[in-house]
Amino acid sequence: MDDKEKQPVIRTDSEVSRDTGSVGSQDRPTRLPVEITDKGYALGEKIGSGGYATVYKATCSKMPDKQLACKYFDLTNNQQIVWREKCLKNELKIVRKHKHQHIVRTYDVFKTSHHAYIFMDFLANGSIGDYLERKKRPIDEKRAKKWSHDMLEALVYLHSKGVAHRDIKPDNIMLDNDFSDALLTDFGFSCCLTNNPSDRLMKGTICGTPIYSAPEVLSLAEGMAYDAKQADMYSMGVTLFEMLDYDKPFGNSVEKTMDYVSKQINRKYKFKKDVSLVAQSLCNSLLEPKPDKRMTSSAALEHNWFK
Repeated sequence: MDDKEKQPVIRTDSEVSRDTGSVGSQDRPTRLPVEITDKGYALGEKIGSGGYATVYKATCSKMPDKQLACKYFDLTNNQQIVWREKCLKNELKIVRKHKHQHIVRTYDVFKTSHHAYIFMDFLANGSIGDYLERKKRPIDEKRAKKWSHDMLEALVYLHSKGVAHRDIKPDNIMLDNDFSDALLTDFGFSCCLTNNPSDRLMKGTICGTPIYSAPEVLSLAEGMAYDAKQADMYSMGVTLFEMLDYDKPFGNSVEKTMDYVSKQINRKYKFKKDVSLVAQSLCNSLLEPKPDKRMTSSAALEHNWFK
């Protein structure tokens, strides 16, 4: 059975599935703000939930041919004030402003004093993480090459605009309806520069998913900072390794952080599957433990694997 015939189990992007709170247990909002209904939007069944948001299928009478999803945030939880002031503020700003063919398209963003709503494309084939879970084997190299190229194009665009994603992983890379294109989603941990986008994006906050995080993020000392753009590239390397090998390069958990960092710094990984040397070369360049020697997004896009 090929991919078009096999219907996946639908999950949502990582922020929605991350178990960090209680918001995900809520029911569908019974009444939408008038500015939302005036634009023709309506919510359907719940398809995912987590610590900060719940995702619903959605429709819009003005776009009857579009399958939509709505990421809904309840802002009344006082325990989430810090997240609301930093992470949500950045996410809403980024999805409003930045559009790219390999970023899940956002149509409208609404925020009230108590709620926020992001209306975006619904992609029924799920994420690369879902794809790996269904197949239980590596992604064939031709397909992995295409999807990786798509992600690097998205990262080149974001990095050129002074934006770092900070949670690159298979669960945050969605697949279009015919499995041809990959699209980046979930900007809940993203950060951006307010001055010159070409500057290094130095951040002092540990965030993202540890098993995909760069060693400089996991070992961050108080008062120090890291280049978030280059940290994105390390996460892209872990993601690429998993696509090509099915297993993660340094194991499936981060139980002892400094032991895990030691494996990263000493490059304690090995491809167990048949992966071309040129693909391994790109992966090795992305998994460079020293940020200043790690490939940038634009350099990775020019790698020989893509030629």
